[in-house]
Amino acid sequence: MRSKFHYTFIALAICFGFGPFGAALAQDDAAARVGLFDRHCYSRLPDLAGLEAHATENKWVALTGSKLDAFRPAVEPKVFKAWTFAEASNTYTVTVTASDMDEKSKSDFPNFADATNYACSLLLPGDKIKSPEIGIAMEKLIERKADETYDEGPWKVSAWSGQTDELLVLIYHYAPKSGAAGGLLSMTLFQKPATQP
Repeated sequence: MRSKFHYTFIALAICFGFGPFGAALAQDDAAARVGLFDRHCYSRLPDLAGLEAHATENKWVALTGSKLDAFRPAVEPKVFKAWTFAEASNTYTVTVTASDMDEKSKSDFPNFADATNYACSLLLPGDKIKSPEIGIAMEKLIERKADETYDEGPWKVSAWSGQTDELLVLIYHYAPKSGAAGGLLSMTLFQKPATQP
């Protein structure tokens, strides 16, 4: 029997037209880094338990105390976890949350007022891979250019969205305006109760 996570993945494929993007991090380039986002966030949500099991199996370092608080969202979530892990001599941070819809989200997305808000982000290393290269790799993953771009503080943000009757997905690439390396890849998924695991 197919799991509910399988059907969530199919629904996301309908939204964005994507398939799995890369396997192991055989080389350190923009496609490989976006592949990490794909495996740990894009193709994973809302399976937070699966990601936690993967983190444990692969000995990721769980953040606690002030290190965890540095990533704490403004609205306290029901689930909030973060880890660091090493790939190709670089350190990455993954954060995940699950929460009820706050009042602003209910107002912005009234059809999903009773949904659970799942989120997953990948903090990118600030080294040799420049942000425009990450942007191109994100377009290949999602198979289209960003739906919109805008400035937010020090960031140039590229945003994509897609939805079915049961799911609403928002994906963001926060890139330094300078075009330098680093930044953040983030995905939020609103899932209605009938489709939750």
